[in-house]
Amino acid sequence: MKFIVKANATTANVGPGFDCVGLALDLKNEILVSDEGTERLTIRAGEGVPTDENNLIYRAMDEVFKAVGSRPESLTIEQTDRIPMASGLGSSAACIALGVSAANALSGGKLTERELIDVATRLDGHPDNVLPCLVGGAAAAVMNKDGGVEQYVRFGVDERLFAVALTPDFPLSTAASRKALPCSYPRADVVYSLSRAVVCFAALATGEYDKLACLDDKLHQPYRSPLIPGYGEAVAALRGGGATCAFLSGAGPTVLGIFEEKNGLNRGNVEVNAPRGWVKRVLDFDDAGVVIKGV
Repeated sequence: MKFIVKANATTANVGPGFDCVGLALDLKNEILVSDEGTERLTIRAGEGVPTDENNLIYRAMDEVFKAVGSRPESLTIEQTDRIPMASGLGSSAACIALGVSAANALSGGKLTERELIDVATRLDGHPDNVLPCLVGGAAAAVMNKDGGVEQYVRFGVDERLFAVALTPDFPLSTAASRKALPCSYPRADVVYSLSRAVVCFAALATGEYDKLACLDDKLHQPYRSPLIPGYGEAVAALRGGGATCAFLSGAGPTVLGIFEEKNGLNRGNVEVNAPRGWVKRVLDFDDAGVVIKGV
């Protein structure tokens, strides 16, 4: 059996939706998977990526194999990464989604989509990246006490919307970014962010995109943004280019803006002057989720 699996980049949190909201982006990692070889495990990947059992894709596959109670005698993984690592665009979640999806396909689809979501969420620690990566579109989830997903909502993203992602030339690990967060918050800050999360997610669903302008946060962005030199400049560049809103993507350091095609503005002519040394990516949102294709 040989097939290709593709998984999307994601932007998590989307401002105030801390650890529960995410959007899938049309930038994909992929793997070519085969169980037709002779070696127990062969992994081919780019520089700096583990090629043994510490590989994140393999670790995700292993969780599924344990869940179904069987594994192939031989496994070959050829990994192609396009999502920059430690960038706030969900590269780890994409690896996890690739792994659980590939292993389930090799196992004859024994796990349901909901079971795969639970496995992936437990591995990643929260659903805001892995959920939209697996199912596509815009997604929000409630976690259960076991670290899985209790309930989730998912809908497709309007084709008139697109993203511009600005990524600096330095990484920022999720672990380092989380260390910057406080252990507790004032009630007013929680209400501030909660109210905006509800309104902004509803605005994405209903098409009232002007309401995204109130997308702001007091739970993570004020603490993480000082770790990112040029953050304020990047936000200003996105808003100056016509973004409806701009926010820290995931744990950072990427800063992402959501744009609506209107009044002559579109993907082809959007002008955003990225800070020096930052990479600009104009990206569509992606509703497909993980895609598996035979070869």
